[in-house]
Amino acid sequence: MIERLNKDFQKPWFGAKADGTACDLADMTYAEVNSRLVRLMYVAHEKRWIDVSLRNLTGDWIRRVEERLSNVNDSGVKISALQSYTELNEPHAFLKKFLELYPAAENQILASADVSYFLAISQRPGQKVSLGLLSPFQSVSLGG
Repeated sequence: MIERLNKDFQKPWFGAKADGTACDLADMTYAEVNSRLVRLMYVAHEKRWIDVSLRNLTGDWIRRVEERLSNVNDSGVKISALQSYTELNEPHAFLKKFLELYPAAENQILASADVSYFLAISQRPGQKVSLGLLSPFQSVSLGG
């Protein structure tokens, strides 16, 4: 059913594993969510975000992930990997750097509090475009 929605519906299903199989947001790893945000909202061949608000939403999410994972990689004081949202103007390079700093992101499934946080920031006023369907019962339209 989800594959059919992705083919026929203007808003793709957000939840997807690294191999492309559909899943719920709560079943994704932090790295999968980061990658999915970039895949759906960054126009790679034009080297631009659909809207700057989506870059900033991604930045807000990445800062939350970093807060979560900095406790996992307890090696002392950490300087934020994301110093400015403009670093996300090249999101693929940033995500590579992020995974080098926080390798646990590839295997750690989202905490329930982070699922709630993601849903909250996805629904805040002023967002452009749509993240699509997050679950069979939850649709998030970003200003649309």
